[in-house]
Amino acid sequence: MAAEPVELHPGDYIAYPADVPHIFRALEPGTTAVLVSETV
Repeated sequence: MAAEPVELHPGDYIAYPADVPHIFRALEPGTTAVLVSETV
């Protein structure tokens, strides 16, 4: 994830394994996000 960034738009979502390096960066001021985490 960190090596291959993906730009999301309103309504988009992404899923990825939690054990790989990842980052989150807002590209616009006032951006909000919802993070849902599942542990199995």
